[in-house]
Amino acid sequence: MCFWWRKKTAIKYVDDGDIEKTVKTDSIPTDSPAAPAGGLDVLGKPFPVKYASKRKSTSKIIIHHVGNLTRDVSADEINKWHIDKDYGGIGYHFVIRKNGAIERGRDESLIGAHCFNQNHDTIGICVVGDFDIQPEVPQAQLYSLKELVNMLRKKYPIKGVYGHRDFKSTSCPGKSLYEVIKTGL
Repeated sequence: MCFWWRKKTAIKYVDDGDIEKTVKTDSIPTDSPAAPAGGLDVLGKPFPVKYASKRKSTSKIIIHHVGNLTRDVSADEINKWHIDKDYGGIGYHFVIRKNGAIERGRDESLIGAHCFNQNHDTIGICVVGDFDIQPEVPQAQLYSLKELVNMLRKKYPIKGVYGHRDFKSTSCPGKSLYEVIKTGL
């Protein structure tokens, strides 16, 4: 079975859950297109300038889950939720869908809107699901998360990977995903 990211970057795995180790870390796209003003949102439209501050450094990755929702959602749908919350657009830099597909959220060069008082030097990754309810992280998502974190570690001087709960009183990213983060990505 094969799933595709927008540029047809494959994340392959076999039906019984054993993952093929064929995806190269550099195959996960992170280079942003040339963007007007402060960047582009997930639909390729200019991001509102008041929300488009550039991140000066990147030292941490913060992992989130959607929570309170078990169906699959896209970066586009999350973008709409975050516009309604006046975040200017999606607050996460990446979204990992239920099938393992990685979607770009907020332009990687911009300060996110995913963890209060931590956005200035972090990359936010949202893994779709409710990992307080789900007893484990699906293999396709887990593999994509590990590959994405490894790629970001090569690109930035990452000092740590954290769950949202490490910085705020919340259960995010849920018990089962937090266990994965604590055992090492």
